[in-house]
Amino acid sequence: QPKLDVPAYVTESQDSRGLVLGGRKFVEEGKLELAEVAFKRATEVDPKFRDAWLHLGIIRLALRKNFEAEVALRRAKAIDPLHGETYRQLIKLYETTGNKEAAANARKGLETVSK
Repeated sequence: QPKLDVPAYVTESQDSRGLVLGGRKFVEEGKLELAEVAFKRATEVDPKFRDAWLHLGIIRLALRKNFEAEVALRRAKAIDPLHGETYRQLIKLYETTGNKEAAANARKGLETVSK
């Protein structure tokens, strides 16, 4: 696998929101590995930025990095336990991995925050 050519502005940025926006642009361009790097960098710049963890989890799920996706999504949930999209992504992850009990728990969480 060739080494990923990561732009310096991604590796050096201190702007977590800009990194998430950049990561989303990489996703639109089909550059999922670069998106993962940008989202990961955003979590390093601001470890309490829910959306950085959420997008990191989503992209890792897309890259079939299920364990890493779960870690990121659980971190997003810990930061903001009332965010519906985080629960939706956890449900998707647990359904993908066949973890019915965890999927059911995530569904209950989603129902709670959706009320």
